[in-house]
Amino acid sequence: MNVFGFDKAYDQWNRLNGDIIEDDPFKGMVKKWAESESCAFMFPIPLNPDIRKQVIKNAINKLAYGGDSSCEIEHLFYG
Repeated sequence: MNVFGFDKAYDQWNRLNGDIIEDDPFKGMVKKWAESESCAFMFPIPLNPDIRKQVIKNAINKLAYGGDSSCEIEHLFYG
């Protein structure tokens, strides 16, 4: 399993060849690689509203800024 944060690493996750099996950024996004039984996991967005503003473009549609987001893995431990 590979793990990614919501920043420039999103672009790497998005380019992986495979099927998205979870697309909710609030839960954590998961893509199963086409070449193996492995998965790539995008960390969930923390509940902190300031961090969410840096990642989520539209909360209703669960649309993120993608690679233009600013939520690194360290943000999971904020506060």
